[in-house]
Parts: sequence; C-alpha cells; structure tokens
Amino acid sequence: MRRIINLLILALAIAAQSALAQDSSSKPRTIYVTAESSKTGFVGGLKAENFQILENKKELPIEFFAAGRPASVGFLFDVSGSVSGISIRDVNDTAAAISESVRNNSVKNEYFLIGFNRSVALLADWTADVGQISKGLDSLPSIQTRDNSYFTSFYDAFSRAVEQFGTAKNEKRILIMFTDGIDSGSKAKRKEIMEKAFSSDIIVYSVTLMPAVKVVHRDIQTSYPSSIPEMEGEDFLDDITGMTGGRRYKIPTSNPESIIRTHKADDRSAASRAFEMIFAELGSQYTIQYYPESMGKPEQASLLSVRLTVPKEVKKKNGAISLRYRQKYEFAER
Repeated sequence: MRRIINLLILALAIAAQSALAQDSSSKPRTIYVTAESSKTGFVGGLKAENFQILENKKELPIEFFAAGRPASVGFLFDVSGSVSGISIRDVNDTAAAISESVRNNSVKNEYFLIGFNRSVALLADWTADVGQISKGLDSLPSIQTRDNSYFTSFYDAFSRAVEQFGTAKNEKRILIMFTDGIDSGSKAKRKEIMEKAFSSDIIVYSVTLMPAVKVVHRDIQTSYPSSIPEMEGEDFLDDITGMTGGRRYKIPTSNPESIIRTHKADDRSAASRAFEMIFAELGSQYTIQYYPESMGKPEQASLLSVRLTVPKEVKKKNGAISLRYRQKYEFAER
C-alpha cells in the first residue's frame, strides 16, 4: 500500500514538473480573427470547434476561445498640411467620428490620442472618458503652426504610439490612424517602424481621406497617388495594416473641379461609417489562444494559418466566409 502511495506521489511530482517546464519554456500566443461575409458583414456565432490553428503547417490545440474582448485603442491623428489641406470641415468630421466611436464603445475599452505633424503630442492619455478624448481632439489646432504644417513626423508618431501601448491594461491592442502615410520629418526610419510593428501585438487600421482626381492644371488631371511621397505613403499603409491583420479605409473627398481637395456632402457619413465598421469588427473578432511550438532564428517568421469549418446553418445564412488575421509572428522564445 505504501509503495502505491509513493508511486502516486512520484507521478504527481513529475506532472507538476512537466507543467512548470511548459510554463517556463513557452507562453500562450493570442490571435484575433475576423470572420466576414460579403452577404452579411461580420459573422458571429462561431465556436472553438469551428476553428483549426496551424503554425508552420503543424496543427496546435486551442487553449482559449472567446468573442468580443475589451481593447486598448490608440488614435493617431495627422494634422499636417497634406491632410489638413483637404479642408478643415473634413478634419472636423473625422474628429467627430472618433468622439462618437468612443462614446458608443467606452464601457470596457480604454483610449489614448496622439496628434502630429512636425511635432508629436500626446493629447489624451489612457482613458474611457469621451470628454477627455474630445478635449484632446479640440486641442489639435494647438500643434498646427505654419512651420510645422510643411513637415510630417509620421514614423516618429507611430513609434510613440507603440511605446504608449506599453502601459495598456488590455491584452487586445488596436491602433487606428487618420493619415495619408506621408513622412517628411521623422528621425525614425520606415524599416525601424515595420520591425517595431512586427515585434508588437498591435493590430493597425488606417482611415485616409483620398482625392479621386488631383487637378494640377486646368487641362491636366492626375490620379492619386501621383508623387513619390504619396506612393510611399500608400505603400506603407497597405503594408502595415496587412502585416498586422488590420484593414485600410479610403474615403473619397475630391472635387474634380478644384485644385484643392474639397468637402462633399457625404464626407461626414463616410468617416462615421469607416469608424463604425472598425469598431463593429473589433466587437465581432474571435480571440484564440494557443501554445506555439516553433523555434527558429530571430530574423525568421513563424507562419500562422487559421482554417474554418462552417456549420451548415451558418453557411446558409452568410454564404461564403473569409478570415482575416495576422499571418506572421516572431518565433516563440525558449
């Protein structure tokens, strides 16, 4: 009898050591998956058993599954000349859309606001109070000086936003940028910013006021983007949102009759719809946690694949469903 008890004690000790080894050698990875249908929009009602996680083609068990988790959300607001030149009304419409989004989604989320052109300013620290965010938005003109408006420190502002997430209370971290992506005054470089984004768990969304046509002369029209800075800005926004599993929203604001981009009657509703769509997505995203097993060199990437088995009733209601999520991560540390 004593021998049996000793064996049981030994087995429990081994199991405890094994669990401790797992805890010390790896930590769970959390991913956020958006399920979307062109027929019905964001798809809810899916369960853990509908998903399959593969890392570097190896299937891994799901340890945790949930929907609608609270988020720490940062707003990055560009007031440089290339953006504010659209018209002050367009900028105000976007500010109003941000206030509305915070007002409608402040129960569990927290927010911060950074404004930038040549300078970078934290206008509202972490808060769930729409009044604090609105106050920060109202102070945007304070960083709009004539000298500052000709330069844009976008990469520096992005770097500052990543640092701000270091004090976030929620594991789910979202950065929403209102910008054209043009940088002309940063100390930080594009490669450095991309590496920071890759090393973080931040999902990046961008909202851009886009001219359909830019008139450079009475008889000459060019499509956007038409300059190297505009093209580089477009490429960066595509790359950063795609890499992190986010999404781009482009709002047309151009008047073909004018050299300057001007306001159209539906611009405000377009801005409101963009932010409404982003927060609807955040509320519908699935949180999935698993233990990564891959090991490799730091410069290599761990490739993630998420597969979905759609129940018949869900498929009948929604039609074809696509998934969006971050597909590359750093190899797990051991």
